[in-house]
Amino acid sequence: MKKNLLQSAAAAILLLVSMSSALAQTPTPTPTPAPPPPVPVTITWGGYVKTDYMLDSRATTNLRENDILLLPAAVVPDASGKDQNDVPQYNSLSIQSRIRMTATGPEFFKMKATGVIEAEFFGNSAADANGLRLRHAYVQLTGAKSQITMGQYWHPFFVPECFPETYSYNTGSPFTTFTRNPQFRISSLGKTKIFGAILTERDFETPGPTAQAQLNADVGYVKNALVPILDFGIQHQSGNITVGATVDLKTVRPRTAVIFTKPALNTVVSDALTTASFNAYFKVKSGNTVFKISGIYGSNMADMLMTGGYAESGIDSTTGKYTYTPMSAMSVWAELMGKNGAFEWGLFAGYLKNLGLADPLATNAGATTYQFSALTNVMNATRASARIGWRSGRVLIGTELEYDAAQRGAALKAGEKEFTALAPLAGSTVARDVSSVVRLLVTAQLTN
Repeated sequence: MKKNLLQSAAAAILLLVSMSSALAQTPTPTPTPAPPPPVPVTITWGGYVKTDYMLDSRATTNLRENDILLLPAAVVPDASGKDQNDVPQYNSLSIQSRIRMTATGPEFFKMKATGVIEAEFFGNSAADANGLRLRHAYVQLTGAKSQITMGQYWHPFFVPECFPETYSYNTGSPFTTFTRNPQFRISSLGKTKIFGAILTERDFETPGPTAQAQLNADVGYVKNALVPILDFGIQHQSGNITVGATVDLKTVRPRTAVIFTKPALNTVVSDALTTASFNAYFKVKSGNTVFKISGIYGSNMADMLMTGGYAESGIDSTTGKYTYTPMSAMSVWAELMGKNGAFEWGLFAGYLKNLGLADPLATNAGATTYQFSALTNVMNATRASARIGWRSGRVLIGTELEYDAAQRGAALKAGEKEFTALAPLAGSTVARDVSSVVRLLVTAQLTN
């Protein structure tokens, strides 16, 4: 029995030794690493406070209480031949003041993410001046070789690297484009950038026959065409030189349905109109002096704050379908600017030519023909301005003298496609087709 006990004890000892050896060979489990701390979102604030004091030699065609001067108002002679718009005007406004929030945060698949919201107190209409409105709202993803922009941002024809830096808020309009659009844009990065964008319209919209509201209250002529605005461009920067070009393709459907009097045709969908526009620009810097020049040629550019648009070119007497013809325009502007310490200066010049309609207005018997355009009947226009200013810290005090002239033509009639000059009234020496204005602007800005 003692022998059996000794054998059992020996077996137990051997079992404990083998278990201890096995436990000693089992690796210690690696602790799960703690997740990295979340990347914080950084928010920075910017913007500026701006006040303009404006003295005009006559009435103007403008936006927001003269704040954006486009052209001198048309000559409107009274019974005695006196121009009723030959009235000096003065105004001061601070509605350009704006706020801007920029947010940077976590990367999106190794692309830097940036979000921007910018608003100003410019309002959405003349009645809403001083009201807060959205300017920019977009997300931008920037990688090593490409950049994606999603949201409301400058139209590709407005080039931040080459635009008129006038003190006047017209920023060169209508000799250059001024519009912001909801869009999706993708661009390569590097010295040479190639980009493409799809856009819609929001604050700056193509005009049209809003009488269709009885059939479709939600009027949107680009939206109704289904095809978004398409833009493609290229820009090259090398040293102190920037050069580029952009093409814009836009399709509008002015009417989704029209009421036709023939019993068999209750409603008829109208044709769409597709137009093309082009711009090119060049900028060179030498020391503290910068020279810029840009040209635009295109059709139906009323949404860009430029003269032009489209008109009805035909109404099918059998089907009731409308067809349309574009109004084209060309413009060129140049700017020379420089600075010396706190002192800065600039010279701007622009020329605009209305090229008329591609096809004559509709001539259907008894049909009413319409022209949908901006700066209606403007045949050509010129602008010259000179500015000087002083910057100290974040404050700018400057003054600008601007001269604008415009020639307007008689309203187009059925069968016509080019404007003709207005003749003076009988017994009057006032030139009805030509008007000009001189503006003296003083601006004060505090930028953050």
